[in-house]
Amino acid sequence: MTTMTKDAQVSRVYKSEELFGRLLDNALEFPFVQIWGSQIPVPSHEKKFGDLDGVRRYVLWLFSTPWMSENYPDAKAPGVMLRRGDKMAHYQWGTIYVPAVQRGGRWAMREIVVLHEVAHHLTRGVDQSHGTEFTQAFLALVTEYLGEEAGFILKHFYISNEVK
Repeated sequence: MTTMTKDAQVSRVYKSEELFGRLLDNALEFPFVQIWGSQIPVPSHEKKFGDLDGVRRYVLWLFSTPWMSENYPDAKAPGVMLRRGDKMAHYQWGTIYVPAVQRGGRWAMREIVVLHEVAHHLTRGVDQSHGTEFTQAFLALVTEYLGEEAGFILKHFYISNEVK
């Protein structure tokens, strides 16, 4: 049995999610992907947000859905605030921080980035980083809100990159 350092897991998660994001970005030009011998349609309906209020409305909507109530009955919607820098989004102390569009943060105004941060919110206290509980939560969110195909594709990238 091999052990994986925290840094290796984080790098593998980000690599997998970057590949997944690029695939979604090119869904209109390349609408299918070949995975494990099957041709899978690439979802082209990922939500994009124009501003912080759009992200806030989406997060509030997520936490009002029946799926969220059934799977995370005690979870409350996190806050959403602007982050000063433009290189990353992050979750801390019940709040999702996203960079401003005007400061180069357009890349973060997308559904998969918000779902990633929501997965941190849902696993706080259990999984403070990008471990198994986090990846299971993110995969479940992607599958529920982007569809079975999206979940299958993300799972493929996780498995291919040896994400636990």
